[in-house]
Amino acid sequence: MKLSTFMIVSAVVYAIFGIIFIVQPNLVLAPLGGMSMEPPTEQSLGAMLIGSAVLLWFARDVQDGQAIRAIVLGNLVANALVFVVSATQQLLGVWNTPGWVLVAISLLLTLGFAYFLIRRPSEVLGTKGGQ
Repeated sequence: MKLSTFMIVSAVVYAIFGIIFIVQPNLVLAPLGGMSMEPPTEQSLGAMLIGSAVLLWFARDVQDGQAIRAIVLGNLVANALVFVVSATQQLLGVWNTPGWVLVAISLLLTLGFAYFLIRRPSEVLGTKGGQ
């Protein structure tokens, strides 16, 4: 998979969860065991996810190696932290079985961004010399 394709997929995932957290957060929170947040927190989380989706969407064709590295690294760190937190919640029994879906999504995004971070810029960007 090319980085641009992975960024599009990630942007769609972020956008879907972002919209859900703004419009109907219980679609995600209720299956986790009735967890709830205050509406401003839910909406703020949704807004951040949508902002990240927009960033990834418009950065999908960026050809600057340093910019791509920064975007990929930022998303790697964010998803790795979400993975650690969600896996911890799941293993401690705070979340119900559907919580494993969030653990899996965050793990897949973490592995994807890690994969693109360790690749050479020329491989990621599809150029001969890299940038």
